[in-house]
Amino acid sequence: MNLRYLLLATAIAAACLPASVGHAYLAKQVRDWTVECSNGLTCKMSFSDWSAKGMQYVGFQRKSAPDAPVELRLRTAPDFSPDTDPTITFRFSVDGKELLALAANDLTQAEHGDTYFYPDQPKVLALMEAMEVGKSADVTVSGKAGSEVLAIKLNGVKAAMLYVDEVQGRLDRVDALEAKGDKQPQRSAVAKDIMTLEDMPEIVRKDFTDSGGACSDLEPETIKQFEGFDVTVGRTELLGIPCATGGAYNQPYALYVVGEVVERISFPIMQDRSPTAMSTAMNINFDPITKTMTSFFRGRGIGDCGQFFKWQVNEKESNLTLLEMRSKGECDEGGNDPTQFPLVWKAEQ
Repeated sequence: MNLRYLLLATAIAAACLPASVGHAYLAKQVRDWTVECSNGLTCKMSFSDWSAKGMQYVGFQRKSAPDAPVELRLRTAPDFSPDTDPTITFRFSVDGKELLALAANDLTQAEHGDTYFYPDQPKVLALMEAMEVGKSADVTVSGKAGSEVLAIKLNGVKAAMLYVDEVQGRLDRVDALEAKGDKQPQRSAVAKDIMTLEDMPEIVRKDFTDSGGACSDLEPETIKQFEGFDVTVGRTELLGIPCATGGAYNQPYALYVVGEVVERISFPIMQDRSPTAMSTAMNINFDPITKTMTSFFRGRGIGDCGQFFKWQVNEKESNLTLLEMRSKGECDEGGNDPTQFPLVWKAEQ
């Protein structure tokens, strides 16, 4: 499958198929814990056992703003859902000492329904800090269906906290979870999620609301579903926003640069050994550590074929510089790491 065909397939997927693509994010497995961060740097670290009969998911979530609270996030098996059983109680213990007891009415149901959160900072941080240094932890869930205990593995808690600090730029800052220091945070976050039209500058919003706008066929709910983002790299502020109806496993994004003027910019690529550009890119991810942006157009859902692009954010020019392109046309159920697909083009070092 050549580049021209892949670009055509991307356009067809964007125009014709229903959107059901997962969120774009940074993800890292840290021993028994998983860290996932949105492009807007909302990060969650979690332990899960989806086969458990009681509690199945325990996590901590924090947005990137300096004053953002840490939320305890929970998910249970259906028989122990606070939504259906108001008598449910949760008891968290670390090294045999009970640190937190919650009732169903202590929790707030998250928007998507299956997850519940608890925001009390002193209690949440005390639990997190105990799990960081503890040797064993468990949560007992009790209700009409009986009582179940989930053993929470603590191998990786400290490293997961450190990774969240690194991604969110909190290393050596007073607001860090693990890597605490004396540095004061910036006044505003370097990144945030764009979930609604109101989160965009008015001039960008017109692309989504005006008749004939570049992204006017997009349902507002899609912005929340696939999470737009606002990131600042040096003096360059970029907005990446879902634009156009996505495919079964591909969602196109538009990119805007915010400065004295706000303008939409393109994604540079190479085609037939000549530079050109795409107006949108599929499934984009931003890495705040390397200051790079990537796009993976999936040839099909399992990701064993397709095309991968990588760009550097050019702070001085407020645009993107293409670093490499990779392509795999054969969907052979082989490797699905797009960074290992055959190299098509790479910038000179």
